[in-house]
Amino acid sequence: MNMRAATWYAIALAIAGNAFAAAVGTAPLVTAITITFLLFAYTYRLKRVAFVGNLLVSTMVALAFVFGGVIAMNIIPTLFVALPAFLANTGRELYKTIDDMAGDKKAGISSLPVKVGAPRTRLIAALFVLATVVYSPVPYLLGIFSVAYLFIVLVADVLFVVSAVAHRRNSLLIKIAMLLVLVAAIAGSVVSF
Repeated sequence: MNMRAATWYAIALAIAGNAFAAAVGTAPLVTAITITFLLFAYTYRLKRVAFVGNLLVSTMVALAFVFGGVIAMNIIPTLFVALPAFLANTGRELYKTIDDMAGDKKAGISSLPVKVGAPRTRLIAALFVLATVVYSPVPYLLGIFSVAYLFIVLVADVLFVVSAVAHRRNSLLIKIAMLLVLVAAIAGSVVSF
């Protein structure tokens, strides 16, 4: 697909997505328009801005959960999933920029590792991932999710910690851990013990 076709395809999907959101209600439409605006801002301007692009991608990942809460008219539980999604995905995004560092230099993209170096970027990524671990018991402690959440999220925490100290497969480990956090939230909402 060439760039022109891809652009029209993206515009068509954005229009369709916002139309579906409008059919559900005003709050979902506002959320969808916000996400669409952020996506286009990222694509056309912020993708090349060090760290800001990574934060924006993670914000959009987190907003996917918030959008579900807006549609269900029960946003509070989704916020407790959105925050770890934001933190973990930011770490994952930063690890990926380290892998892309050589290509970014050639393309003139001033990613965080190009600006501050791979070791510092790795440290910042690890801090985001470890912040996810520190945060993980909060929904249980606040009574948002049952103990079933805690059992599953502890497995995710192990994977997060391993990803923070490993020098390979960080992105894959974080993806698996993020999936486990989602499973934990579902189990913690459904299973009441």
